[in-house]
Amino acid sequence: MFAAEERLNQRSPTMGIMPIVGIAVVMFAMLVASTSPRSALIIVVPVGAATLLWLVRYTALNRQWLITALLLNEMLLSSGLLPIAEDQRPMLRYPLTFMFCLPILIPVLRSGVLLKGGFKYYALYLAWCFVSVGYSLLPVYSAGRAIGSTLLFMACASMVVEVEDRDSGQRLIRNYFIGGAIVMALTAAVFVWLPRTMTWSQPQLWDDTRSFLSRFQGIFGTPNQMGEAMLATVGAGLAFWPSANRNWRRVIGVTVAAAFVFEGLADSRSSFLAIMMGIVTYLVWRYRARGLLICMGLGAMLALAATMIDPDYITRGDIGTLTGRSEVWDFSIRSIKDHPILGFGYEVEGQILKSKYFSSWALLWDEGPRSSLHNGYIARMVGVGVPAFLFWCWLFFRSWIWLFRQQEDPWNLKPIALLIMIPLVILNMSESTAMDGRASVGLLGLLIWCLIEKYRVAATEAEAIRRIAEPAYRPPVIAALRGAS
Repeated sequence: MFAAEERLNQRSPTMGIMPIVGIAVVMFAMLVASTSPRSALIIVVPVGAATLLWLVRYTALNRQWLITALLLNEMLLSSGLLPIAEDQRPMLRYPLTFMFCLPILIPVLRSGVLLKGGFKYYALYLAWCFVSVGYSLLPVYSAGRAIGSTLLFMACASMVVEVEDRDSGQRLIRNYFIGGAIVMALTAAVFVWLPRTMTWSQPQLWDDTRSFLSRFQGIFGTPNQMGEAMLATVGAGLAFWPSANRNWRRVIGVTVAAAFVFEGLADSRSSFLAIMMGIVTYLVWRYRARGLLICMGLGAMLALAATMIDPDYITRGDIGTLTGRSEVWDFSIRSIKDHPILGFGYEVEGQILKSKYFSSWALLWDEGPRSSLHNGYIARMVGVGVPAFLFWCWLFFRSWIWLFRQQEDPWNLKPIALLIMIPLVILNMSESTAMDGRASVGLLGLLIWCLIEKYRVAATEAEAIRRIAEPAYRPPVIAALRGAS
């Protein structure tokens, strides 16, 4: 095992340069193409297209790097710095997702993994999402979302097909972390070189008596997206830490520290609380009473520091309505009662806020299907109905429950589940991005679920083979037939 870990760490720097350079060239070409005169397009477009095709081929042959490309595609093409309107960004993101996923469609179908365990049930859930397109409030929008979610699911399934042990699973998490580290490096660059007007949100009033607050958003369109990027990067970095050598741990340490600094500037409380709850859960699970005491001490120090900096910081904003969330949740739940079985269509939940019966007329809730309900569980019920939501809950949490009932953990998945999945579950209570591969957190959650489910399927099949092979576990009929022969 140690030899495999050493190979994992030794290959990382050299193998990572090629896809990273390719992605950088493609993104640079896209930026130049969107802002340069036609004369420059003669050079930029062919170079960018050639590099993109090479990168698609590279990730098809080296499937463990596909997660890096998909992550950067999700994060960078949602950047607020791109000179492209928000409603036009999917026209770039979805075709690129299709290009990266197309080469793996036939191999993943031939592998048979989609017919095993939870993978086949997830495929059934996605099939229902396509059914919802027929009655969706916005059929084209639902169809696009369903196609994107299906492609990302098949991509994650294709990557975990090649995972056979702890080291290959850690390699996937490492490659995801590399994508997050690239984003943190870009964030640091824009923080230093770009003017504040481009990297900070417009000042917003805390409440009727407080001063205005401006929040750092980096390369993203909103500060909350910055917080989600922090959560995903920190979670992947902490999960990869046990297998990392000294050099990698230095990179992880610097990246995690930078992510927390940017999170503090973004002031995204939901993401910070979610990642801290994951760390607390892990420490209590790992060190029991001692871990609980450590967490209580750290919590007291953080609360003290926050109150010393600003006594009213913790209670800033409209706490009574959770900054307007309770109004949205109340209206969403009443809408669910109107369509409890079918819902309103896959991932068009924000469209219900266009109703004349919705009490709030703030611009925050006037973005149509892109308006967030700020609760992924309510959003899923609004989209595909209560029965499909309950089916998804059973499918999603079954793998977790099974994992923690096992005494052995050869793939070291329990710490990963605590450090990554717990924060995502908590974040999904106040945001609706951790869904079916959407954004950085959704893609990370989908990858980890596929990884846990792959281990569960492999362990279940191995146990079934062992029961048949060992005489003590042979059914009486098989034992009698073997004795007669």
